Amino acid sequence: VLAPRITLDKSERRIGKVLRVWGALFGQAIFMVGPKQWKRQHRIILRALGTRHTASFFETAERDADEIVEGLRVRHAAAREQQYNTGLREEFTEYTIGVIMKIILGAKFEGLRELVRDTEWVMECQSDPWFLLPGYLELPFGKPRQVREAIRRLHGTIQSIVD
Repeated sequence: VLAPRITLDKSERRIGKVLRVWGALFGQAIFMVGPKQWKRQHRIILRALGTRHTASFFETAERDADEIVEGLRVRHAAAREQQYNTGLREEFTEYTIGVIMKIILGAKFEGLRELVRDTEWVMECQSDPWFLLPGYLELPFGKPRQVREAIRRLHGTIQSIVD
């Protein structure tokens, strides 16, 4: 019952109800809606992700990949010297979100680091089992409040770009 339906025809798209943090973050985005809305949004997205547009993404991804590999070399050498874990998972999560945000918003977008940090943190909170409980995200204290505030900041940033 926790698994969302992912078929296109006659699907209910309950993912936002099951994964409440995603529901609050993504709202009526493409993977969160039923088949009619999905088809309409999918057509719009296909235009934006055609070959002509995606060719320009490669340079950003390649440059960032070079930077992260060099950073990993430095951190790995230091970690081996001091015998501690390098945290590769966190490094690649930040890289992936960063590249996606740079492609969407432009490489020189001010506030990109904060946007990446908030996105990474909100996505990480989704794996906390407490957030699967109905009503937990709406509680007025601690982590639920912080997640809502981070989602509000993300929505505000995206809204300012759209406007």
